[in-house]
Amino acid sequence: MCQLIESSKGNSARFIKKHPAIAMERPPLKLEKAEALQMRRSKLEMNVDILKVLAHTGPLKITHIMNKTNVNYITVEKYLGFLIKQGLVEKRTLKKRSEVFAVTERGIKVLRYFRELTQVPLATEEV
Repeated sequence: MCQLIESSKGNSARFIKKHPAIAMERPPLKLEKAEALQMRRSKLEMNVDILKVLAHTGPLKITHIMNKTNVNYITVEKYLGFLIKQGLVEKRTLKKRSEVFAVTERGIKVLRYFRELTQVPLATEEV
């Protein structure tokens, strides 16, 4: 996770002054526009990000998923549709009109498998 600094706003400087310990944990990274555009997530990463958000926070409305994953409405809707078809996420209706999305047990298993795969060194890497 990278933190972008915009020199036109003084919010970053004020945050660092108020919370120096947090600022030291994650040094801010200044990216040029071209570099920022090249940092795209794969489909797998997008699906895993949505599953992680739902697993950590519980059932959420689509707008809250959008904000937490930093993805627009149409894209989140598309990925949620795929995850629902795979049985990893379920749609629940609250009251009459509110719809929330929640991760299923199968989705939790997929997250566990994915975490295990990312922790295992590849055969080509030196240990």
